[in-house]
Amino acid sequence: MSRARLLLHGAALLVPLLIILLRSPANMLAAVPIVGIAGIIGINGVIAVGAAQLACFIYWPWIERRAQRNASGWPIGIVLAGACHVLFSVGLLLPGMTSMHAFGEALGMSVLVLGFSLIFEGWLSFPLSMVVAQWVVNLRARELHHVAA
Repeated sequence: MSRARLLLHGAALLVPLLIILLRSPANMLAAVPIVGIAGIIGINGVIAVGAAQLACFIYWPWIERRAQRNASGWPIGIVLAGACHVLFSVGLLLPGMTSMHAFGEALGMSVLVLGFSLIFEGWLSFPLSMVVAQWVVNLRARELHHVAA
């Protein structure tokens, strides 16, 4: 596995957790010391990390192609952040989808959750994803250049 891909998946682990921690400083101060940061992150953090990892897995070929063409990586960052928000909103409501009737309701709620996710976390997740994607594409381009040389 390339260093660029390891960096991407490492960022997909840390960036969602960083966003959750930065978004809720009041929760951090009120957290019970025994629970600590794990209590703040909770199920939303687990779903956010899972969504980010899945988005990175899905869009790695796009990163690879942009690195081969020496193109900019920030457009992939926009796509990654958008995919993370969509996957997060669906993943958050997935346990409630037990029947076809519940599926329709949960799908409608996921649109609402997606909107709130974009409003409250999108202002931070999109720029961070763009920076990380640019960094990863540049690193992967250097790796491909060293292999070719």
